Amino acid sequence: MNDKLLHLYGGFNGTETNLSNRSSDIGTTLDAQKNNDRVLEIKTNSTIDSFTITGGNTSNSGGGIYISNSSPIITNCTITGNNTTNGYGGGIYINSGSPTITNCTITGNNATGDVGGNGGGIYISNSGTPTITNCTITGNNATNTNNGYGGGIYIAG
Repeated sequence: MNDKLLHLYGGFNGTETNLSNRSSDIGTTLDAQKNNDRVLEIKTNSTIDSFTITGGNTSNSGGGIYISNSSPIITNCTITGNNTTNGYGGGIYINSGSPTITNCTITGNNATGDVGGNGGGIYISNSGTPTITNCTITGNNATNTNNGYGGGIYIAG
C-alpha cells in the first residue's frame, strides 16, 4: 500500500461546510475494538484532529498510534484504552520523526509483556523528537517481568 498524506478532522455532525463549524462537543471515535491491531499507523506528515483513539490491541509496538519516520500533527485527541503486549508504547509509539502532539489526553493505555512492556502512554525511540504541548498524560501502565519503565513516557536512545 502506498503511504498517502492524510488529514483527518473529527467534531462534525454532518451539516458543517468548513472546519471552523466543527464542535469539540461532538465525539468522533476511531475504535479498533481490541481486534489484534493498532488503531493508526502514520508514515506521513498527516494531521489527526479531534478524535478519540481507542481499542488498539497489538503484540507489536504502538497500540493506539504507531508513528514511523514522519512528523504528523496530532491535536485535540484523547488516546485511551490501547494495549501492546511484548511491544512498546501502549498509547503512542514514536519511531523517529518529529510529531507535534498538542491539547491531547493520553490515559488508560498499557504496555505489558516479557519483551517490551515500556512506555504505557508514549514510547519514543530512534532519535524521535516529538513536541508535546498542553497534554495530560495520566493513568497509563508499563509492566514486564524485569519491571517495566515509563508508565507515562519512556524515552530510549
